Amino acid sequence: MTWFPKPPPTSYGKNQDQVFGLGQCRGDVSSKDCSSCIQDAAKQIRQCCPNQADARIWYEHCFLRYNNKSFIGEIDTSFGTLMDQIRAQAVETNNEGLGKGETKLSSFLTLHA
Repeated sequence: MTWFPKPPPTSYGKNQDQVFGLGQCRGDVSSKDCSSCIQDAAKQIRQCCPNQADARIWYEHCFLRYNNKSFIGEIDTSFGTLMDQIRAQAVETNNEGLGKGETKLSSFLTLHA
């Protein structure tokens, strides 16, 4: 996957009422489609994760994350590690090209794939 180069994370509010957010799209996605994907993801994340301090959502063309703590400069390798595990399962003889797994993104957030 190719991402737009370093999209700027944003923040809103101050002190205890501050939230940090980041939206990214694949490099082959047009600006219009990217904007639409991020808007759809923002609607969905509010429905699926109401009142959560940390949430992430992956769509085919975009990724959206928000948190009440700054994550600027942090590297999150959990998704890549999970995909490596699933890929390894998928090539096993009896798995018919399928794999599954999960990873903890935080103490209350688990990604299932």
